[in-house]
Amino acid sequence: MKFTSRVLFFCTLASTPAVSMAASNNATPPSQQEMAKLNTQTANLSKEMQALQEQLITLRKEQAQLEAQQHPTSGAKSHTQLAASETTLAQPFTHGKATQHTTSSSTASMGATGRALHNSANGAPEVKAKSNAAPSNGSSASSNASSTSSNGSLHPIQSITVSTPNGQKTIQLDEQQRRNITALRNLASSGYLSGSPVVTSPYLGVRSEYNGGDLVVNLSSVNTDLAILQQRQSLEDAAKSIGMDPKAHPRLIFSGEVEGQTTYTNPYSGPNNTNIDLTDAELDVVAAVDPWLTGYMVMAYDNGSTTASGNRTNSSNLYLDRAFLTLGNLNKFPAYATAGQLYVPFGQYTSYMISDPVTKTLGRIKARALVLGYNQNVGKYDTGITSAIFGFKGDTSTGNNTPSGPSSVNNFGANLEMSQDFGPVTTDVGTSYIYNIADSDGMQVTGASYGGFVGFDGASTAAQSLMHRVPAIDGRASAGYGPFSVISEYVGTLRSFDPTNLSYNGHGAHPDAFHVEGVYQRQIFGKPTSFAVGYGHTWEALGLNLPQDRYLATINMAIFKDALASIEVRHSINYASSDTATGNAPVAGTGVATAPPGKHENVVTGQLDLYF
Repeated sequence: MKFTSRVLFFCTLASTPAVSMAASNNATPPSQQEMAKLNTQTANLSKEMQALQEQLITLRKEQAQLEAQQHPTSGAKSHTQLAASETTLAQPFTHGKATQHTTSSSTASMGATGRALHNSANGAPEVKAKSNAAPSNGSSASSNASSTSSNGSLHPIQSITVSTPNGQKTIQLDEQQRRNITALRNLASSGYLSGSPVVTSPYLGVRSEYNGGDLVVNLSSVNTDLAILQQRQSLEDAAKSIGMDPKAHPRLIFSGEVEGQTTYTNPYSGPNNTNIDLTDAELDVVAAVDPWLTGYMVMAYDNGSTTASGNRTNSSNLYLDRAFLTLGNLNKFPAYATAGQLYVPFGQYTSYMISDPVTKTLGRIKARALVLGYNQNVGKYDTGITSAIFGFKGDTSTGNNTPSGPSSVNNFGANLEMSQDFGPVTTDVGTSYIYNIADSDGMQVTGASYGGFVGFDGASTAAQSLMHRVPAIDGRASAGYGPFSVISEYVGTLRSFDPTNLSYNGHGAHPDAFHVEGVYQRQIFGKPTSFAVGYGHTWEALGLNLPQDRYLATINMAIFKDALASIEVRHSINYASSDTATGNAPVAGTGVATAPPGKHENVVTGQLDLYF
């Protein structure tokens, strides 16, 4: 019977919650007090896991003794042989430091604006378990007390002995810790710790962050492949530290989100309106089937109306949002490759706001792409340089498109990211390049509802035909100090569009966008809370249905475990009424004037997210 094959899964169910924060999208990073509390809880959890490992070893030996007595000729391993074949754990995993800013590549990005907590075995003490029972005959020398009586029943563990450089220290377990370990030992003795686990994220032997920021669903939408590889790297380190062979235990990890919103809108023109909507429901799946191969897919829900009557509930379609395969193992080799439908690594678009930054609308690109990446510091989590190159067949091209679009791969780009901590200050900088930004989501579909340019993904393939490609760059930087952090990003085209494809005031449009946020985190009524203010500005983006200026303020609070409540106030300022713009129409080259009436728009949004 395999008693250790699902240790991590059941430790996740039985461990003490770690109340901390790692921001992703609308989540908030931990304060110094929370980090101190987390470190204490993690140390206690490490001791519990070590004690569990000692008990599993003892149970294995006892099982072998029983089998040898019942089947003396079966060839079962003797007690002595088992003792010699078991590995005694010397360094249980502990958490490394947590930082409070985002990186798309050098960290697991278990929150888009906060690094995940990573496991390290450096300097961890040796831990042994004691029970209130006398040692049984033939007990292993690696354990200083047996946890079973002569009749095979389990005695509760009362204390844990920690071997440190300064000598041994005995720690008495509290009632909750004894119940946790007893439950796991009972599972082991019943034979349920076998097989391949199906788990919910995270799967590192501790419970998720209070605000759910380290769950798979909250990984950054850009560089998700690298984030998952770094989570697997953390898991492999943790598994090895408790004597497990991660290669022998494939996992299927589920995560997801359900999100609801209520809004009040004072639009540029027309009457005010209100709405209640189910804005997101998704299921994320990670298939960790082999140390070198990882699969990932996201099934999502479309809250838009696709029926002629506009009935929303009858058109709640499910669709495959993203799916890819990643070949790589960061503990073995620093390079990796990903192929599938994903957001290519152009930009990062980190934000604490409910509304998307204008940079994200302008620059984020989903494609069926091949990505080749490199993570400089193998085995390191918090510092270093990572890079990636990618290529895909974009929807837009020069010349006439066929009914199925371009006939070959025609777009590519690159990304470079560097993160570094300077004492209490955390920093992250990055830059990206794309050969043709017209394939971005915000240029393919603008969302214009006033008869303006609807995007290059128009009524015919002619709308995808450009006179020339328009390359673009992305630059970003973030920094954190204690409860404060600043995030900034710029997306800009390197060449103007041809006036027949996208114009602004009579000439070829040269759209650019900038976004900056300031964030402060603290506990309110014992709940992780963040306060964020932001500002966005665009240049010559009237034809893309973007405002010229946008001001935002958001409060996020983790009101329950894995539940985030947010309120946002957004004020947008339109381009001047004298400004005009045109874009490719269904009939190529005719253009459609886009000048929405009104100057200001105000939106108040309340949102509730449940993560799992």
